[in-house]
Amino acid sequence: MRDFCWRVVAGVALVAWMCGTAPAQDTAVTLTEAQNGASAEISKKQKLHIGLPVQGGTGFSWQLTRAPSAPVRLLSSTTQPAGPGKVPGGPATELFVFEPTGAGAGDIELGYRRPWEKDVAPARTFAVHVVVGE
Repeated sequence: MRDFCWRVVAGVALVAWMCGTAPAQDTAVTLTEAQNGASAEISKKQKLHIGLPVQGGTGFSWQLTRAPSAPVRLLSSTTQPAGPGKVPGGPATELFVFEPTGAGAGDIELGYRRPWEKDVAPARTFAVHVVVGE
């Protein structure tokens, strides 16, 4: 009987340990302008963050040039001051957050332009090939 009790206690301890050491959720994959033209692989549980530099006060901002062909959807786009000064009109980072909608592959393309200049080519472009795995 004593041997049985120890086995039960050991089994309960093992289950408690396994529950306490469950794998952490996947983190986001973050890309910057340095990854322009690259490929990125994410799982269906990960978000994709793309942070691109902007210069405040110029009217320029990053925009999707067309709907992504990658199986993702845009969750948010925010602008955050860059650097320690956080001066109005100073450098900033525009952060795009994408969420997978399923497995597959495709592209995300962004252009740095002034929104009112519809017939003008972007001053800069950013493209990434995204592969969403299981």
